[in-house]
Amino acid sequence: MANEISISTTIRIKKGNLNYSPPAARFTEDLSDDKGPTPGFLTISVDGENVTFGELATPGRVRIQNLDPDNYVEFGVHDGSLFHPLGEVLPGTEATFRFSRNLGEELTVAPGTGSTAPVNYFFIKADTAPCGVIVDAFEA
Repeated sequence: MANEISISTTIRIKKGNLNYSPPAARFTEDLSDDKGPTPGFLTISVDGENVTFGELATPGRVRIQNLDPDNYVEFGVHDGSLFHPLGEVLPGTEATFRFSRNLGEELTVAPGTGSTAPVNYFFIKADTAPCGVIVDAFEA
């Protein structure tokens, strides 16, 4: 089969003289396996949590929903000692994106680029209080 994932996006911004409203984007993607959604509901602490994906060999499309009405959560990569924030999900909102097929790898940038053993983890951290978050990831 093909095109099992359907995605529609739209954004509109109006403030002062700024009026931004590009055409809505609609596209489809293939799903290689019927695994997911995983891991589901998580309570994310202010210290943060490594997120694991259970039966998924290669996480692909993911949706993160912040259920907290007051606090945002940050997501990014944790390298075993440091958290590298990449984005935020504001209170009561969600984000969707596709993970890199190299999630977890550490890639060199020198000639002959290659990967090392997986040492990095997808990580979510709450702002000022624990937050309920739904993370739904599917096989790439």
